[in-house]
Amino acid sequence: MATTRFAAIPNIPQADLTAWESIMLKALKENVELLIGSRGEVDNASRAITFGYIEVARPAALVLINITARGTGPTLGTGEVVASLEDHIRLINDVSTLAGDVVRLRATVDALIDDLTL
Repeated sequence: MATTRFAAIPNIPQADLTAWESIMLKALKENVELLIGSRGEVDNASRAITFGYIEVARPAALVLINITARGTGPTLGTGEVVASLEDHIRLINDVSTLAGDVVRLRATVDALIDDLTL
């Protein structure tokens, strides 16, 4: 997990502020400290997700680049083209390759969701 750094937040000045300005600035400061994790929360439940916390690697390149099945084959007397056995086999291979790509992408999405919900 990468380290995230933030600049220190100075204390709120006590002089020359109205009551509402002081309350507002203190609340903003507290919220920023909670989001950056510098307020000392044991569970960091309020901490915002930062770039360094997402550790999911990019998925591998897709295997299915283009469809090899073309829907070609013999033409019936009615003019309809019937896909050949070879074309059916190409279609089955295309669908299998696509299914493999979907499984790998799903695993990446699941890992990303796990990283984001920790």
